[in-house]
Amino acid sequence: MGDGTLKKKDLVEKSERVVAAQLATAEAQKSVQAGDSDAKDPKKVLTKVAEKSLTVLKGECSFTGTDSISIVGGSDKEKAALKEAAEAEDLTVGSGGTSVSLSPSTSAEVAVGTAAPWTMRSTSAKSAVTAYDSNPYALRAVAKWLKGDLEASGRLPAEYDGSDKAPDCG
Repeated sequence: MGDGTLKKKDLVEKSERVVAAQLATAEAQKSVQAGDSDAKDPKKVLTKVAEKSLTVLKGECSFTGTDSISIVGGSDKEKAALKEAAEAEDLTVGSGGTSVSLSPSTSAEVAVGTAAPWTMRSTSAKSAVTAYDSNPYALRAVAKWLKGDLEASGRLPAEYDGSDKAPDCG
């Protein structure tokens, strides 16, 4: 801030977005744990939180489903993790099928964000979701959505330039 490269207004806005995302995650965790007999099993809680957090940024709340995907963008580590999650959900991963990118700058039919939703606002994909993370639970939720076995019901934690493209799936 002192050298002028980061304006206070921008810092405040970015901080508000981080807090909003954390609050949304905490709210999802509370809704999972309220009266849930699985609340004592951390893996089940993490699975449910990931599924409830999956948020459509562009396109329809329900994905028509596919049996096969090709992962065309993102880091090697994230692509390998998505491949593992997709195969665990019985999706075929290879060179055919629905193209999926973990990067907003790589052209694909579906874009998958693994961080804040506004990082995907420049994607040209017809459908885009964010899992808010690239952990195994989040990517399994993405794989279930791609297969058509999960409706993304997460809500955006904050408005941002381009968030008006996101449907209300919550």
